[in-house]
Amino acid sequence: MYHPQGFLFTKKVQVMTKQDYSEQLRDKRWKLKRLDILRRDGFKCQICGYFGDRVNVHHLKYTGMAWDAPDNDLITLCRECHNKLHTDKWPVGKSLAELIALYYGEEIH
Repeated sequence: MYHPQGFLFTKKVQVMTKQDYSEQLRDKRWKLKRLDILRRDGFKCQICGYFGDRVNVHHLKYTGMAWDAPDNDLITLCRECHNKLHTDKWPVGKSLAELIALYYGEEIH
């Protein structure tokens, strides 16, 4: 859930600023976790199938330190799909299956 001052974690009542989060993404622990997720997903966007060097690891939920997220809360997305999630073109908090349905223009029930 997004908070105007940063990210509001779902399990803890703690607000993280965007700067704090950016620092976490530069941490070696996150870089290793990110690489594990990219390898797991074959360096391929899990929504549209794009394969290449413009992929990101997206947190489906923010529950603590970036590297402490459970693997099932992290997915590989291309820049385009990732941007759609962060620009309100797609609803936040949807499962991967629901996001794939949105990508293909299917109705979510």
